Amino acid sequence: FVAVGHNVNSSGNPIAITLVRFGSDGTLQWRLDLAGILPSVGRLLVDSGGNAYLAFNSVGNGQDIQLYKYNPAGLLLWSQVINTGFSSNNIATSLALSPDETEVALTGDTSGGVEWITALYDVNTGNRKWLVVAPEGTAARDVVMDTAKVYVTGLGNVGINSFLTVVAYDRVTGARLWRTDKKPTDAGNAAGLRITMTPDGRLVAT
Repeated sequence: FVAVGHNVNSSGNPIAITLVRFGSDGTLQWRLDLAGILPSVGRLLVDSGGNAYLAFNSVGNGQDIQLYKYNPAGLLLWSQVINTGFSSNNIATSLALSPDETEVALTGDTSGGVEWITALYDVNTGNRKWLVVAPEGTAARDVVMDTAKVYVTGLGNVGINSFLTVVAYDRVTGARLWRTDKKPTDAGNAAGLRITMTPDGRLVAT
């Protein structure tokens, strides 16, 4: 198994990300320390071949979202960066592999802004197939993918109200297909936090 965390300074601020891999008997196989300024981890995934995908952000030009792929031996295979503008504070939030594990979807948002960031990558080459930066709301929290679509949940805004929002994108083109907004009848606002897919292809968001 693979685990990720961060190191902190005497003030409690994160100063580096640590990625480790253990065998089934608990033996440490390798450790990687990724230096960064105020780094934050979005999500860690491992595919069926043992490759690890790490989404995180650290201070660069503002905050940059970064996606790294490591092979089972801990060697970096490729890396990608998302920066939506000068001094944009882009925050990584989640990752999802496609059912056939040929593509990986990444989500994020812009701190203090109203942008949802969604991107799709080829897992073999690291090439980005598409990137959507859209004013859906203040936070994109989680993502899941089936054979045809990429689904993102988060905090969507309509005027002054916020909702548990789900947006569906075409997996091939990144085109926005639909959006749903939900909140309890007795609540003023809501936010989506996590999303998953049932075995029969339905979505569950919380």
